[in-house]
Amino acid sequence: MDLAKQQIDRYSFPPEPHPRQISLVFSIKSGACPFLLQWDITVIPICRRPLVAVFRFFVLTGVAFLPSCAIEFGEYSNKETVTFLQYYVAPDVPWREFEAIKEGISKAQYFLASQMDGDIPVNVQRGITVRVVATGLGDQEFGGGGACCTFHDQTGARLFFDVRHPGWLAQVEFQKRKIAAHEYIHAWAWSLGGLRRNSQPLGDWLDEGLAEYIAYETFIRSGEIRRSYAHGFVLNGAMHTGQASRCLVTMETSNIWPGHIGYIAVEKLVTKSPNSIVSLRIVNQLARQGPDTAFERAFGMSKREFYDTFPDYLRRIGGPPSCRFR
Repeated sequence: MDLAKQQIDRYSFPPEPHPRQISLVFSIKSGACPFLLQWDITVIPICRRPLVAVFRFFVLTGVAFLPSCAIEFGEYSNKETVTFLQYYVAPDVPWREFEAIKEGISKAQYFLASQMDGDIPVNVQRGITVRVVATGLGDQEFGGGGACCTFHDQTGARLFFDVRHPGWLAQVEFQKRKIAAHEYIHAWAWSLGGLRRNSQPLGDWLDEGLAEYIAYETFIRSGEIRRSYAHGFVLNGAMHTGQASRCLVTMETSNIWPGHIGYIAVEKLVTKSPNSIVSLRIVNQLARQGPDTAFERAFGMSKREFYDTFPDYLRRIGGPPSCRFR
């Protein structure tokens, strides 16, 4: 009960001019308790403060009679995890867009917990904010660059989504969920030491590539998309944007987003690494020892070796010629 109560308390909505319908779904799991509890409630604007008390009331009265059951908060399936992220949602955000963001983050959390040796620790999650707006202006904070969707820790660790940004509106429903997962994985990498304020010590292509790779793997392994779809989509994106024609080493510090070519490179690294996909956790954990050391210990080869072999691999999978590391 306390766990569910803490979770719901994190869903904080600013005062709204009109009532809003909200669905709360609890998945009750502990052997003898495989069922759902759900309420549809109306949040009515009363006073100028977040309406946390409404949520407390429903949690306390709704589950007090099930003290022996373990409670998981979620809306979609049994592949959900309890989250302690703090959500701030602007009143003009369409509920469906918010649902897509929550689902993407929730699925990423489940994947990290079950496949990557652990999600972000609870005590760290409590300090992470998820801000969802509908301005169309993108992230205007320092380092945000006006992008639709970001993660950084300039003013405290936080994920940002603008659901009226052209970059968001252009996405199909699946890609919106994947983007939410991608940004959450940046937060996970940050919690492990792989991201620092104003810098990406592992290099841009690896940082963006591993976030993109794990985000897609989340949905591949859940059966929602095929690996061939993800691979074809990112290869086409890498070629269309010119990422695939550049030296990979030059993408360590890049003036263009290198997530597509980064995905292809990370895919290759994971298949060759003795640590498999967990190598992506290890490289973040060891980032403070230096990018070259972290790379070699995680993937079982030096960066130079990888840069030497990557152009031939790219050609074999249908990519364009690219330069070799000198």
